[in-house]
Formats: sequence, C-alpha cells, structure tokens
Amino acid sequence: MLLKTLSLSGFKSFADRTRIEFDAGVNVIVGPNGTGKSNLLDALAWVMGTQATRMLRTQKMEDVIFAGTATRPALNRAEIVLTFDNADGFLPVDVAEVTMTRRLYRDGTSEYLLNGAPCRLLDFHELLSDGGVGRSQHVLVGQGQIGDILNARPDEHRLVIEEAAGITKHRSRRDRSVRRLEQTEIDMERLVDILDQQRRRLRPLKRQANAAAQHDSVRAQVKALRLWLGGEQLRSLRARLESATREHDELEHATRSGESELEAVRSRLGGLRSRAGEVGQALQRDTAAAARLETTSERLHRIAMVARERRHALESRRRGAAERRRDLEEELATLRESLSAMEAEEAEAAQAADLATRSLHALEEEAKTLAEQVALPAEGLLASLRGDLRALEAAGERDTREQEQLEQRRRVVAEHLTGKASEAHELIAEIQEADAAVGPAQDAYVRSVEETAKARVAHEEAEARFHGASVAVASAKASAEAIAAALDGLGNAEAIELVVRSDASAGTIAALLDAPADVAVAVDAILGETGRGVLARDEDGVAALVRDLKQASLGGISVVAPAASPADVPARSVAAATGVDALVDRLGAGADASLAARLLGDVVVCEGWQAARSIVAAHPTIRAVTPEGDVVTSDGVRVAIPDG
Repeated sequence: MLLKTLSLSGFKSFADRTRIEFDAGVNVIVGPNGTGKSNLLDALAWVMGTQATRMLRTQKMEDVIFAGTATRPALNRAEIVLTFDNADGFLPVDVAEVTMTRRLYRDGTSEYLLNGAPCRLLDFHELLSDGGVGRSQHVLVGQGQIGDILNARPDEHRLVIEEAAGITKHRSRRDRSVRRLEQTEIDMERLVDILDQQRRRLRPLKRQANAAAQHDSVRAQVKALRLWLGGEQLRSLRARLESATREHDELEHATRSGESELEAVRSRLGGLRSRAGEVGQALQRDTAAAARLETTSERLHRIAMVARERRHALESRRRGAAERRRDLEEELATLRESLSAMEAEEAEAAQAADLATRSLHALEEEAKTLAEQVALPAEGLLASLRGDLRALEAAGERDTREQEQLEQRRRVVAEHLTGKASEAHELIAEIQEADAAVGPAQDAYVRSVEETAKARVAHEEAEARFHGASVAVASAKASAEAIAAALDGLGNAEAIELVVRSDASAGTIAALLDAPADVAVAVDAILGETGRGVLARDEDGVAALVRDLKQASLGGISVVAPAASPADVPARSVAAATGVDALVDRLGAGADASLAARLLGDVVVCEGWQAARSIVAAHPTIRAVTPEGDVVTSDGVRVAIPDG
C-alpha cells in the first residue's frame, strides 16, 4: 500500500484547496518554520480518524477549520481527502484505490466518505486496523515521539511491539466487545427491572383487558340489540308507513268523493241560488206590492182615523154647538127677559126722568137760589143718571147685536154639520172599498212570506251542506298534509346522510353522546329534535351544512355549533348533594365530554317524577329527567308517552 495523494481544503493554514501527490520511494517536504509542515502530519492523523485534540495541537476540534486572516474571511468547513494505492491488496477491500474523505463543519457536524460512499468513523478505524495502519499504531511519528519510544518502560515497549505485531487491533475489538457485553449486562438488568415493573403493571392491565374484552362483548351485544331494536323500529315504521299510506289513500278517496259531492252540492247550489234569485225577485216584487199595500193600508187607516177623529170632533162640535145653541137660547131668553125688564125699567126711568125733569124744572129756581151751596152735587147726580141711562141704552144695543150673531153662527154650524156628515159617509165608503182591496193582497203577501221562508230554509240547508263538505275537504287535505309531513319526517335519514358525509360535520349528536340503553330514553326526551341533529366542526361548518341542506331541498334536522370552550357541569354538584346522578356521568365511554356538558350539563337523573320535582324546586336552574322520559323543569313537567 502506497500513499498516493493528499488533498486539503480549509484545514488549519490551508485556506485554498491544496493537492499533494506522492511518488514511490521516499518523499520529503522541506521548508522553513511556520510554513505548515506539521499541519500536513496533523491532516494525515485527522483524516485517518484521530479524535484527540492533543495530537492535533488544538484546544477543540473546531479549531482545525481555517479561522481567517486580516485579508481573508474564515471558512465554514475543513475537508481532507486521502488516497491510497491498494493494488497489492494491503487493505482488505477489493478495489485498486481507496479514498478516505473527512469533513468537519463549524457547527460540529462531521461527514465520513469511503470511495465517495457515506460511512462511519468506526469503518475508518476497522479498515485501517486490518491494514496495520491504525490511529493508535506508530505509523505517524511526530516531534519528540522517537525519544519517547527510546526512553519508554518495558510495558510501553510491549505496547509498541504489540501494535507492530497487529495485536492491538484485536485487543481493541476485545475491549469493545467486553464493553458491549458489560453494557448488555447493564441493559439486561435494566430490562429485568422494567420486566418486573411491567409485570406489576400487567395485573391491573390484564384486569382492564378482561374488562375491555367484556366491554367489547357487551358492546357487541348492545350493538346487536340496537340493531334488533332498530330493525323492530324500522318494521314498526314500515307498518306505520303502510298504514299511513292506506290512510292517505283512503283520505284521497274520501277527498275525491268529498270533492265530487262538493261539485254536486255546488251544481245544486247553483240551481238553488238561481231559484233563490227567482224567489228573491218574486219576494222583492211581493214585498214591494205588500209594502205598497201596507202603505195604502196605512194611508187609508190614517185617513179613517182622521175621518173618525174629524167625525168625533164634528159630533162633539155638533153636540157643543147644540149645547151652545141651548146656552145661547137660554142666554137669549134671559137677555130677552132682561131686555123686557130693562125696557120696563127704561119706561119707568123715562117716566121718572120726565118726573125728574119736571121736578128739575121746578126746582131750577130753587136750585138757582141754592146754587152756591148745592150746585156741584146736583150736577154730579144728574151726570150720573145720564151716564146710567146711556149705559142701559148701549147694553140693549149690544144684546141685540149678540142675538143677531148667535143666529148667524147657528145657521153656519148647521150647514157645516150637514157637509161633515156627507164627507163621513164618503170616507166610510172608501174605507170599505180599501178593506175589500187589501184582503187579496194580504193573502198574496202571506203566501209570499211562506214561500220565502221555505226558500230560505232550503238555502240554509244547502249552505250547511256546502260548509260541511268544505270542512270535510279541508280536514282531508289537512290529514293528507299531516301524513305527508310525517312521511317527510321519516325521510330525514337522507338529510342526515348528506350532512354526515360532509367534511364540515363532526358526526351525529346521538353517536357523539354514546348514550347507553338505560338512559337513551332520558337523553332523547331532554334533547328532543336536537338529539337527531349533527354537530358542526366550527362556526363556518354550520353555515356550510345549512347551505348544503338548503341546496338539496332537505331539512328537518338540527345543526349544532361546537362549544367555544369546555362547558361547566352544574348538575354534578346538585347530584352530589342530593344523591342522584348527573346525566353526563351516565353516558358511555365514547361520549364527547364538551358536547355532553354543553347539552346535558344541567340535567340530573331521578327515579321518579316527584323526586325530580323536589330537586328542581330546590334548584330551579337544574333540569331533571326520569328513565321513562319525564322531563321536569322549573316551568313544569313534560310527561313522557307511555309507549315510548
């Protein structure tokens, strides 16, 4: 084996790539101090695998990288490439040349290449040891090492001889094997300790495994039971669907028959309406005639009453006139008697006046003598007598005029009574004629009223039949819509399948809560429609799922948004204080804790609704549910359906 080439790059003082080729025989490198001759020997030792910084004359391994000068920057790596001529097969590899490359980066990373293939530092050591050129063998002799060898002790000489004889590499392999065995023994002891620990842990794990196996079997049984119950429910739903379909068909048939009956009623209603119109027109005509007759009758009645009143008034006036006439006649007789008496008195007065005149003439003389004393009283008496005389004359003239007026009034009243009597006879004749004309009209009016009442009754009956048919049709349509809505509700599986397949869905609420069979009814009663919904992964997922359902024209399910943070479970404190269970603690092992706390965190499970009411009364913010599905809140009790 011959040293063929040595290539240096970034190693100590060799900043530039430097390639040195060696010829056969002795090769000598000569130069003054400080030119880097010793660095070449360090490069050979470094590339052959030495890790001792003392042999490389450095403090740390990174110091072999070119550190830079005032004019050149430091390099990031150091690389040495050493090539041996292995034509004689000195090294135990089947190649003519062996190239060893070692690189060191400033971050401490090292690379080893053997003929360009990556390898380990141990591969370098093994290869060189097999060729007798190990890193511990004295193939590289530095300054002062010859004196150390000559002055060495016998045991040190023995080491040199063993290295020269090739024993050192076997001893190194033995030492490595011994160290590996010791490390293996330590590992065995550690494995025994770990095995003991694992055996101690194995017993509870075995129990857990048995429980898990039992849980799996129970879960399989539960799954089988759920599948069986699902099949039973599916069969029940199919039976309900068939009955609903039959009922729907019956309702459609009833609807069609009701519609046909409605059409018949409508056709009959048209005829009845036309007849009602004709009857109404006839009724209007009869009513108008009856109104005219009533008006005429009323007018005649009023005329008769007026005539009767006028007759009564005339009769009373005639009686009054007769009485007045008698009174006037009596008064006339009285006046005549008074007039006769007054005439006699007047004659007597005239005689007395004559006597008085004569007496006056007789006494004038005497009066003249006594004028100064009795002039005034005598004149007054005379004036009074003259006044009384004139008054009597005026009363006689007035009585004469009144008598003439009474005679004239008597003649006028007699003529008026004669005219009123003839007018009363005419009015009585008109009333008799009106009564004769009103009789047939009244009979026709009564017949018209009876026919109108019959037509109104027929119309009301037709309206009642029409209303009943309309109600039957509306009821049939409502039942059909209810059945269609029920059928649509049964078809929500398509909507659930659509949202469950979406990436925005985290799964169904029922699956995420993992409710066991003993609380499944209670969970379903508490959640209601929400229990048949799905959970979205985030807020954007809610919008995506709703958009997908709307685009597919599906619905009937709830889309629940995820909780922003884990929710509290207030039911646990109440459950601990009252001795009942929180519903979230009765769920299966696969239940989503945050979702359960959010939807069921305020629910406790009670065995009876009365106990549930007492707990809710003490804690109004808590809801309670029984295994049968009765839900108790502060607002009241929602009683479960007995058949579930």
